[in-house]
Amino acid sequence: MSDLDLSSAIDVLRRITPQLNEIIDRHNATVAATEETLQAIGVGLRAEVQFENHFEEYVNAVEYGGDDRSWSRHWISLLTYRRHSGAYRICVEVRWADPPGEKWVEKSFLPWEQLPRDVKLRAFPSLPLLVQEIGKEAQMLMAAAEEVERQIAADNAADLAAFHAVIDR
Repeated sequence: MSDLDLSSAIDVLRRITPQLNEIIDRHNATVAATEETLQAIGVGLRAEVQFENHFEEYVNAVEYGGDDRSWSRHWISLLTYRRHSGAYRICVEVRWADPPGEKWVEKSFLPWEQLPRDVKLRAFPSLPLLVQEIGKEAQMLMAAAEEVERQIAADNAADLAAFHAVIDR
């Protein structure tokens, strides 16, 4: 690369980097505000939405100098709300099924502020879907909690009636 090419490449970076920083900073602020709101509300449950789905296949044939082994892998990326370092956080998690069709295995997860910019840009559009999924999970948990409360109330009413029957003798 000549000095002129290097100078031109640096000029491009000087021009686009401030715009990129502004976009990423806006996304970071939105995620931070969302996370703070969820924490203030006290939402303590896990939820996730998938934002990437990839399939890789590799054939290492003998005729190309390989050892005749081939493999394939299916991996997904998820925007999650999960516990990290003692608090619920917005994170990105990667899971692999190796080979495809096998059980998903968590390979990595990072909280939002530790993610590379390219991952943030791919994950950010899924943030509203994640909040909706958290709402669905909360509604399902609330329905289960109400059912438990109804069952406890019914059991306690029967126990209380039996207790009074013994005392009132």
